[in-house]
Amino acid sequence: MKHFLILSVALWLSGVAHAGTIVIHTTEGDFREVREFVDMAITDQGLVINTVAHIGSMLERTALEMPDAKPIYRHAEAVEFCSAVISRAMMEADPHNITYCPYVIAVYELIDQPGTIHVSYRRPTVGAEASTATREAMARVEALLERIATEATAF
Repeated sequence: MKHFLILSVALWLSGVAHAGTIVIHTTEGDFREVREFVDMAITDQGLVINTVAHIGSMLERTALEMPDAKPIYRHAEAVEFCSAVISRAMMEADPHNITYCPYVIAVYELIDQPGTIHVSYRRPTVGAEASTATREAMARVEALLERIATEATAF
């Protein structure tokens, strides 16, 4: 228990939080700038961005149809990308692992926390029945996501 507490405090001090399957990196700054850092961190890995989902805009637009809707984000986008090398290993381990592709990193600023930018991703979790090859492939996916989130929030 003592080690868990020390690790939790260290993660909190470093601006990284783990909430179950979600890893959240936090930094202070301008949303557009941090969002650009995410793009650069992805392309620095030799990867190509497939899609950018404008989640904040969608919520803002659809809120007009919901009388009790409260604003959640100042800005919110999700960046989708993939790695042919890591994805191939993941799917060779188990063709059903296609479900984990593409990878997504969310970048958002909460309405009540201006200037605090969150960069988060879902941890690729697998069940106990997963093969060793799948576990190794998922560890590579998570390491990639962590590298990108860390690099994007280190500026």
